[in-house]
Amino acid sequence: MHGTATQALPIADPVQARIARLSREFLSADAVRRDAIGAEIAALIEGRVTPLR
Repeated sequence: MHGTATQALPIADPVQARIARLSREFLSADAVRRDAIGAEIAALIEGRVTPLR
């Protein structure tokens, strides 16, 4: 069925939730912001930073 999308389920893990938000933002960001998003995602994955609640 075209045009029907299910709502995203809430993500319990704050790191994964932040990565999901950044991934959505990445789609419409300019080149400079995309670089910043990529760096933040890498830092989250490596455990160098933690998301604020």
